[in-house]
Amino acid sequence: MEPGGEKANPRPPAKTPSPLEAQLHVWFNALSLLKNHGGNRTRFWGAQLAIGTLVRAACQLLKMRVNEASVVHQNLGQVRLFFRTQVNQVVLAAFLSLLQNWIGFAQRQVALQWRSGLTRSIHQAYFQGTCFYEIAQGGGRAGAITDADVRIAEDIPKVATNVTNLIVTLANGLLDMLLFTVFVGRSGGVGVGLGVLTQFYVVSMYIMNNYIVPVDWVGITGPLATTSSKLQQQLSRAEVHASTICALQGGKLEADVVSRRFREAVLAKVRYFTGQHWNDSLMYFFVTSTFDRTPLFWCSFLYFTASALQNWVRSQAGAPRILDPHLSSPEIARGWGMIIRYHGSMLNIWLGGVSVANALQQVMLNYASIGRIQKLMERIQAVSQPRPALIHSEDANLIKFDGVDVQTPTGIDLVHDLTFSVQWGENLLLTGHNGAGKSSIFRCLAGLWQVKSGNIWTPNPPGRGLASSVCYLPQRPYNTVGTLFDQLCYPDQPPESFAEEKLRLWLDYVDLGYLADRPGALLAETDWQQVLSLGEQQRLSILRLFFHRPKFAVLDECTSAVTGEIEQRLFEICTRLQISCITIAHRPALKRYHHKSLTLTGCPRDSNGGYSFLPLDDAPKAFNRTEGSLQTPNSAEPDKVISQYFEERSLKLRQKSSNELFQRRAALLDIQDVQPKKTKHKATPSLSNLSKVLKIALAHPDALRRCC
Repeated sequence: MEPGGEKANPRPPAKTPSPLEAQLHVWFNALSLLKNHGGNRTRFWGAQLAIGTLVRAACQLLKMRVNEASVVHQNLGQVRLFFRTQVNQVVLAAFLSLLQNWIGFAQRQVALQWRSGLTRSIHQAYFQGTCFYEIAQGGGRAGAITDADVRIAEDIPKVATNVTNLIVTLANGLLDMLLFTVFVGRSGGVGVGLGVLTQFYVVSMYIMNNYIVPVDWVGITGPLATTSSKLQQQLSRAEVHASTICALQGGKLEADVVSRRFREAVLAKVRYFTGQHWNDSLMYFFVTSTFDRTPLFWCSFLYFTASALQNWVRSQAGAPRILDPHLSSPEIARGWGMIIRYHGSMLNIWLGGVSVANALQQVMLNYASIGRIQKLMERIQAVSQPRPALIHSEDANLIKFDGVDVQTPTGIDLVHDLTFSVQWGENLLLTGHNGAGKSSIFRCLAGLWQVKSGNIWTPNPPGRGLASSVCYLPQRPYNTVGTLFDQLCYPDQPPESFAEEKLRLWLDYVDLGYLADRPGALLAETDWQQVLSLGEQQRLSILRLFFHRPKFAVLDECTSAVTGEIEQRLFEICTRLQISCITIAHRPALKRYHHKSLTLTGCPRDSNGGYSFLPLDDAPKAFNRTEGSLQTPNSAEPDKVISQYFEERSLKLRQKSSNELFQRRAALLDIQDVQPKKTKHKATPSLSNLSKVLKIALAHPDALRRCC
């Protein structure tokens, strides 16, 4: 109801465009999609293509005139001129053959340049910031696109190639119709009538094929592209998760899903073939079946019936019906020339019209691909729009959430009025059950999810993303295709001075030194995602964190597949490198490495907003503060800091081993009076105690033998 109490008028249904309007609209969208993504090379090849098209049309006209002259010279008995025209025909045919090949080459170059320009433009916007993540979020109502890879890799080449072909076809058709209509019209009233009649025939064919018996290309090509994309995604999914599917013995279920997708794709293809063959049947009727049965092409029939044609021409010229074949006849020669002119002109007008009709109609076959590319570009533009300044950068040593409502892109509330802060030098432990929103907090921090209320302070410079101040370590790391150098330095390029010995030293920090001995590990491109186990991938991502040494690190269950020794090494080295950790985990044992705890309950409607933020007891000392003052970051190289850590750790282990060996020997010898006194700090056995042990060992050699 409207405010005035009257019932609102229903919105009138959208007007269905006519076939010609729809075709012109698709043409406009296709040209708009490609015109701004060419460049100088596209204009260069486009100019050559235009020149080649004009020269081809002129050569076609010249070839028809040569044919006309050849017939005239033949009927006049001019042998030398006749053979000269035959040579000219051969030369023109050879030139047209080369010209047509060159036009095809220029056409492919234009399509390639258009494809390259459009792909580069989309790639630049797609990989800008977090765009390639955000376009797939929010579900169908938000316009999420989950098959951007298919649209970029398949739809763009298809549209660029097909639209270029159709542009050339349309240009050739319009040029032939215009040129030969003018040419035949200059022959008099009969030529004008034949030219108009030929065009009327082509227009009738177009109306019949598009208005009276139309084919719903939009409804056919749309499902065809969608089902093909879903089938490819399902096959790729099975390939990526092949090991897990095999372990769970889910091959049969995956086969059923793929079979269902395949059946959908086949049905869409059958509908496409049905429409295509129905259209081909109509075209065959107009183009082939009636070619020699319509008045327009009686001349083509008469052209191959020389006796009837000669009788007709002779009777019109007043010549006798029976003429000596050795005598020349100018009337017959001129008549034959006019027949060739009429026939060639109408044939070229007819072929040009058919080409124009086909180009207008065939563009509808690209309707789905053009629409999919346009939606992808619109989605990229939508997620790239500037948002309200909810993510600030004021303190380079602080991460802070103030009254933030954490929501999924689909609008599901996870945490309400979230408020907490982490100072550089402190570690935060983030816990909660699955689905409570632990990883979602990081997505808000990184700008992957839009924050609708509240403020977030991040340590990175202004702009979206985390830049180099915060590093994220997921449970299942990402490894690029490349060498071990690339894995360590990702997303940066490996320095040119990075030597193999230094790489081996880095790998030893996480017990991965053996990877450098694998064939091709240092030089060949390898898909490490498929080669390494999950534990090895997690250790490699930990090493990547040490190498980049950011101020903050978000550890999203990144130690679930490594040993406790590697986990301890991670937190101790992070402290040495002055990296503050925000750890997402379920294990309470990790509290000893952290200063604060943020626990999510998964109930945002509770009075506490679904979370609790508390300091932890017995927390370690924050590395960035000394007597209440802020300490500057450690400027030492990360590898030197880590090497020093391992040296100190090795010394401690040797001292611990010596003490344990002494205790074990003393226990075996049952010597109670030589036990070292308990001190605050562990120390090596004194010389006096060792001398006592030695004396007793000499007195009891059997005990010494058992001890050793």
